[in-house]
Amino acid sequence: MVAGVLDSVISKASAQAEVPAAPEPAGPVEEAAAPPAAEEAPAPVEEAAAPVEEAVSKCEPFVGKWLCTDSEDMGPFLKLKGVPWIGRKAAGKAPGLNKETITVTIEGANLIESINFGDGAFDFKPATTVHPIVGEVDGVEVPDNVPAMCKYYWSEDGIYTTEVVPKKDKGYTLRETRVVEGGKWVNTIYCTSTKEKDKDGAFVFTKTVRTYTKQ
Repeated sequence: MVAGVLDSVISKASAQAEVPAAPEPAGPVEEAAAPPAAEEAPAPVEEAAAPVEEAVSKCEPFVGKWLCTDSEDMGPFLKLKGVPWIGRKAAGKAPGLNKETITVTIEGANLIESINFGDGAFDFKPATTVHPIVGEVDGVEVPDNVPAMCKYYWSEDGIYTTEVVPKKDKGYTLRETRVVEGGKWVNTIYCTSTKEKDKDGAFVFTKTVRTYTKQ
């Protein structure tokens, strides 16, 4: 309210005062070169809301049983998530490789994922999640069972995307993209810190790719 009154007074005073026009600059003024932008995790771009039937149809290639057959080093990802050194050592660089399976089914407008991490893959029990194919739900992050807001959507470039934001700040947020091509499911996980920044002031993030083969 105070700011509004001050703005009104300044506006009236400006209208009553005669201010001579400023002389035009003699020539063009060169702008200082902008510093290079700090690297950040690429921002997702959501597409306009599509009919549920279309979204369900897009998810049909994910239906079936999948085995993790390739994985990048998960160490930086697990470290950023706060997994202690002893836990990261036990998990190894590629936890779940040739052991973890994901079975996907569709019921109505819901996607059901049953994950089995396999003996020795992780110290986690099998887990099943049921979520809308598109939409935002009050759910949990699997496998840690951290209460979180989970958002599911198709990006403009046709990539199925999941965003996970823990309800209590755990020091990170997650974004996961999924693409099925030639019997391979490529899962890319972006983990972004909510606390740690690099020398350029951007939040630190990791990018990890895991590939699953249909069984």
